[in-house]
Amino acid sequence: MVSTVSHSKPNPFVGSYTFPGSAGGPMSGVYLSILPNATYTVAYFGGIDVGTWSINPETGNLEMQHVNNRYENFYVYGRKNTSLANGTIRLEFDGKSPKTLVSFDNQKGAAPQMRPIFNQNFNCAKYPDSYSVIVSSRDVVKVHVAIPMGELNNEAPQETVQPMIDIVDYSFDTVGQYNDYVIDYNDQTEKPTAKTIGIFKGKVLYLDGKPVSKRRDTSQIDLKELTEFASEAIKPIPQTKEVILEYGVYNTYHLLEGVAKESKQTNRNTQKSLLNSTCNE
Repeated sequence: MVSTVSHSKPNPFVGSYTFPGSAGGPMSGVYLSILPNATYTVAYFGGIDVGTWSINPETGNLEMQHVNNRYENFYVYGRKNTSLANGTIRLEFDGKSPKTLVSFDNQKGAAPQMRPIFNQNFNCAKYPDSYSVIVSSRDVVKVHVAIPMGELNNEAPQETVQPMIDIVDYSFDTVGQYNDYVIDYNDQTEKPTAKTIGIFKGKVLYLDGKPVSKRRDTSQIDLKELTEFASEAIKPIPQTKEVILEYGVYNTYHLLEGVAKESKQTNRNTQKSLLNSTCNE
């Protein structure tokens, strides 16, 4: 009896590449690694981008898609907290975005009034400082959360230029579900990009018509570490979040599905803040 073992042929694109202009050393280089598990990384000084790749069955071209499963400005997690006083809602957040706006919809159907968490001259909110807002939950059926565009990227506060600011209002149903919320701010808000097309011309990889470099083997150490990193990075946003709030005990919050309204304008300066404090810095 004769047995045969079939070995799949490795994909010719799998390997490492160096982008032009990277001869100045690691601090100025940009390095592409196409990994066997259908992910890729682009490493540069100060960061690393991750995506997935596939082979177009009709053309044989490499198709690369940048992946960022966390491109919203923030996420909201909730839980049912029996230790809160009856008829109250708590929002827990940090100092990453002191310009956060919130609102509470009542059953009478009144239009939500977006209110800042902090007053305008509150300038000492710092990450990872933690803050809480506790409000009455009477008749509350929705919680609205919004962050003025650009403020997570440390841009100048927009009200110094114009009092009317652009926001995207995310609403979260609360009836019979949760009374305790955590706002999870996101520093990486880059939207998914179009696919990048790769082909070989001779032995040189071209991406979207521009030459990159010849392929070289990826070291075993880099292969292991980059594969683990990419596999973790492409996972979707976690459905639960563990937060330490009370006496060092972890509390489990669940990701809420928000409904986004169109970008609109609101006048933050006319609304009374939920927290009122003056900083001396």
